Amino acid sequence: MYVTEKNNNRITYFSVDTMGLASAPQFVPSPGSTPFGFGFGRRGKLIVTEAFPGIMNASAVSAFTTNDSGRPTVAAATIPTFQTAACWLAVTKNGKFAYAANAASESITGYRIYDDESLALLSPNGISSQVSKGSGATDLAVDESNGLWMLAPRAGGVVAFSVDAAGKLTRGARIYNLPRTITGLVYR
Repeated sequence: MYVTEKNNNRITYFSVDTMGLASAPQFVPSPGSTPFGFGFGRRGKLIVTEAFPGIMNASAVSAFTTNDSGRPTVAAATIPTFQTAACWLAVTKNGKFAYAANAASESITGYRIYDDESLALLSPNGISSQVSKGSGATDLAVDESNGLWMLAPRAGGVVAFSVDAAGKLTRGARIYNLPRTITGLVYR
């Protein structure tokens, strides 16, 4: 089990036994500032956003491998989004792509996940999709066909994107008229 600690700049992890009881917490430092959202890739790879709060265009993503005890080890440190306030992250079901929602920049940054544990930006400027101004870009979720869903709370909506074989996002369905107090998104 993993928990990001924004204020302490670390990732806390616990082992969970067969009875569902957690071990004492163990910690590893985040390579970047303010670890926030995370997702899991293939072979237990942990991918974490780093918000770098208050610093324009400084957000990043780091990737970690995990051993049998769950201890994360940095595999790719602080790969920039070139955007502001990278918060939530989603990994496609096939494990080939990760996407970070940049709340302050109102954009999504995509990364290709390689077999050697490295990550690479899908777009040199860090923008895989710019969302409508004033809508926000907070939480993300992926459906069973690798479609990406983004929460746009300031617009009171959810926006869908299809993901092609190269990781390119194409905007699809939009659901609006939701309360602007919406804060979380999960696809089931």
